[in-house]
Amino acid sequence: MENNMNKTYCKRKEAEKLAEEQAMSYIMWGAGRAAAIAFLPLPLADVGPLMVNESYMIYKIAAAYGYSIDKSVVAMLIGIAGSSLSGKILVSFIPFLKVPLVAGITYAVGKAAKAYFASGMTLSKEILKEEFLKGRKEAEAIDWEEVRKNQ
Repeated sequence: MENNMNKTYCKRKEAEKLAEEQAMSYIMWGAGRAAAIAFLPLPLADVGPLMVNESYMIYKIAAAYGYSIDKSVVAMLIGIAGSSLSGKILVSFIPFLKVPLVAGITYAVGKAAKAYFASGMTLSKEILKEEFLKGRKEAEAIDWEEVRKNQ
């Protein structure tokens, strides 16, 4: 009996690790795509594609954890960022800041989504906001130009 429980525990841990690795790859992919989209020189032309990119990233992260989600969950997660849409609009007019800020926001939204789905969709908005802010801090250390070039 104990051996079966041990095998089950190990399989569950392997599945959790795989989901986490997949989620992180989707986050980096989404943030890298955001950097590439933000490279467009036209103000506001990238806001729509950036929102679609974030939404798709969230759907993929949810799928990595075994969830099928609807638009309300995506809207809630993007809304947690608060600055997501307004930040994208604002930096759309500041080209030299655009790529790192947009990629950083997308990365942070992805990190909040990852935490949300890893928790079984039980995190409060306050904790999600904290996860978003931690993700923003992590994103500051990433060379988004390099990530964009590798997309």
